[in-house]
Amino acid sequence: MSWRSSLIAICVLLGVGVPSASHAQNNEQIATGDSALRQFVYQGKPIHPFCIEFPLERSSRSQPINLDDCGDPSASPRQDKNGWLTADHRDAGQTLRGMYASYKVLARKGNQFLIATSVCGGGSGIFDSLMWVQLQENQIRIISEEPGGDRCSGGIADDYQIDGATIRFSRFVTPVDIIELAGIKPESVREGLEQTPVSCFGRADYLYDLPKRASKLVSVRLHAGFSYPENNHGKAEGDWTRNAANTHIKNASIAYSTNTSIRVRPI
Repeated sequence: MSWRSSLIAICVLLGVGVPSASHAQNNEQIATGDSALRQFVYQGKPIHPFCIEFPLERSSRSQPINLDDCGDPSASPRQDKNGWLTADHRDAGQTLRGMYASYKVLARKGNQFLIATSVCGGGSGIFDSLMWVQLQENQIRIISEEPGGDRCSGGIADDYQIDGATIRFSRFVTPVDIIELAGIKPESVREGLEQTPVSCFGRADYLYDLPKRASKLVSVRLHAGFSYPENNHGKAEGDWTRNAANTHIKNASIAYSTNTSIRVRPI
């Protein structure tokens, strides 16, 4: 008789319920840092960065990826000092920039992992995400994710910092993003405001609550004349816009400071 069969028999005799696998996972402690990173493996090796290249299309993004098919032995991952694991596509051909995929493991609960990802498909876009993924047998799939973005429009600005049960991070924001964060309909003040992946006009600072799996906006820092810095854990190259109009920042900061309790501070 297996241990589970014995447990069921005992529970029936005692008139109590049988603990389920989901109940056991709910009671597990959240691990962070190296403790979480060591468990993000398949067949004894770290998950290959190509295995976190989920489709950008929302309709197919939730589809699982087969871990037997996604890795590339010829593309050896490299890890930087901040914990990002990156692999480059070697058959990129004629592309605007290098093609790569990167991830950083932040936390783990059971077979679910909170990871930050950064993916460049060879075009102008660099897409950053923060997501919970689940490892199940030979598959990985997205469970939930925070809003991400492309460079200045939601891309990562400051790396993720773990502080107990919270994670601090910042994302770049455009003038229209700033207005939306203030709860204002952009249409009312949209004239003259930029909203492109190269319109870096500020940073939004967040605290992510690990037990609640939710982020909270804590501040917005505004600045002008700023260019997007290339992701230091990828190989992308380029010189993004420095054409930041002060009138845009004034419109955004006035609207933001008069319509929200979140503090606004200059960089």
